[in-house]
Amino acid sequence: MNTSFFYLVLLPPILFEAGYSIKRKKFFKNFGTIVSLAFFGTIISAGIMLVIIYFGSKMTSNPISIIESATFGAIMSATDTVSVLAVLQQVPIQPYLYITIFGESALNDAVSLIIYRTVTYFATESIHPSMYFTSALESVGVFLGSLLLGIFLGMFLAKILKHCEFEEPATQVTFVFFFAYSSYILGEWLELSGMVSILFCGISTAHYAAHYLSHEGALLSKDVIRVFAHITETIIFVFLGLSIVALGDKHPEYNPGFISVGVVAVVLSRLHVFLICGLANYFRPTFKYSIKHQFFFFFSGLRGALSYVLAFQLYDMSGYESKFKQLMLGTTLCIVFISLIIIGSGTISVLKALKLDLEVKEAELDSPRASISEKVKLQYFLRKWKYFDKNFLIPFLTRQGSIHALYDEIETSQKLQSLENTPRQECDIELTETK
Repeated sequence: MNTSFFYLVLLPPILFEAGYSIKRKKFFKNFGTIVSLAFFGTIISAGIMLVIIYFGSKMTSNPISIIESATFGAIMSATDTVSVLAVLQQVPIQPYLYITIFGESALNDAVSLIIYRTVTYFATESIHPSMYFTSALESVGVFLGSLLLGIFLGMFLAKILKHCEFEEPATQVTFVFFFAYSSYILGEWLELSGMVSILFCGISTAHYAAHYLSHEGALLSKDVIRVFAHITETIIFVFLGLSIVALGDKHPEYNPGFISVGVVAVVLSRLHVFLICGLANYFRPTFKYSIKHQFFFFFSGLRGALSYVLAFQLYDMSGYESKFKQLMLGTTLCIVFISLIIIGSGTISVLKALKLDLEVKEAELDSPRASISEKVKLQYFLRKWKYFDKNFLIPFLTRQGSIHALYDEIETSQKLQSLENTPRQECDIELTETK
């Protein structure tokens, strides 16, 4: 698989579709936890793997250096968005769990890429202690810049649709795709993260611009985006399957001892989710992650096409020996397939064993145990942003800001109606059984 083809053609439609169709309220309510898992979790994960693979490799026939161990950690710390979406969309899972796992995976890609670029740069240049602090600041700057770029382009699209009033559905869809792809290309050109940019462009487009599409245009754009995402997703998995037997001039090395150490490192590196979720629970007065939720987060750390592409990309770099490149490619392929087979096929079984697919969707409701003062403190920023969004941004970007309020009212009334109907249905069942 050509790395440029993967980054520029296959990946963007999947990320944009994910952002366009995501449940935005739940995503931003969990944004703090998601960012913590993506940033701190990825860094901790890469660090754990660095230590384990460095010392563990000394017990194998292929000992590797510190910088090579860091490269392994950067490659294998990427929990693949494509694989996660492919699995989670096929299973019944609570919305908050889906949002948290998907959000971590999507933002994790950007962080792991930054770590990968930093480590591979260190492989060819001399390392100065100040570079570590600079890299940390760069990671934060790249994320914020990518986020703002994606949101801005989604807003800009809304402004264009507001004044131009395109009637042809095909023209509307063309503009949506143009701005989506532009957010990715601009993000990469500005040396930001195209992944984060196009993800938030999808979120911003759905929030601001989608209401300017005609009924036919809205349906067409949603269907076309979904079809493109499914096609590229299928192509990625086909390439991944063919990569075992068709690697061209790349010759992977399979060392059972090194692969075993790598698997142990990947598994143990996921333990950080218990620490971060525990800290997140301390600051969450409403929905808290139980130990079952945390175990499922631990289990769902899928490695997929992104790790394979990063390992494949090592062949274009001069700072590594060819033996390590072959070892890294072979080990990555094995870990990716072990991850997809065990986690991919075992997800439904684990959900049923933990009874996460049968629980009441308590995550959608606020916990009555939380005090009013705690909720006010937690949601202060969200309420301020919602006020600013409704009273300034939406009127500026749209002709009719009340349409968003109408959607909220409809959604709220539907939820209340479903809650009112539930006990009545249960009572009817009990009366029938008694008779």
